[in-house]
Amino acid sequence: MELFFIKKELVYSLCLILLFSGCRCDYYRVISKYNVTIDKYVDVNNNHEMWLEIPKIKFRDCLYDINNKLNNVDYHIELVKGSDVSNNLFVIAGHSGNGGNAFFNDLVYLEVGDYVIVSVGNKKNIFVINNIYYKVKGINLEIERENKIYLVTCSKKYYDKQLIIEGILEGVNY
Repeated sequence: MELFFIKKELVYSLCLILLFSGCRCDYYRVISKYNVTIDKYVDVNNNHEMWLEIPKIKFRDCLYDINNKLNNVDYHIELVKGSDVSNNLFVIAGHSGNGGNAFFNDLVYLEVGDYVIVSVGNKKNIFVINNIYYKVKGINLEIERENKIYLVTCSKKYYDKQLIIEGILEGVNY
């Protein structure tokens, strides 16, 4: 019985290391010592077409295609439907708070003038943050149709609001 507990804890620890190291690979399920089931997807092959980078907070992670099952805030950051990659319009949502899927915890440290980069293939879209504000949850976000990025997360400050980080396209590098 004790050996089983040690093996289970070792597997759980290894999965957490994978999760928090920024790796992503195939689906796995772990039952913790508190009998909580943790379902995660991890992709170790790093051959993604789209990447989100936020240099100030040292954030870099892949963006999945809108139709991919991993493009969901329950597992990852989400490229929201309505985004238009061909017109450089990106609406990206992610959780803040506790848990392994709280990818956007550090957005609160961003300021107007900081940079956000979205790489699509060889093309790097460089956005400069021009507006930071809170909006009430449940109210639609008003977005422009091109050359903008919107990062959306839960507010840790106001339970009924979302933090919106808005940026405008400054340049494109190939």
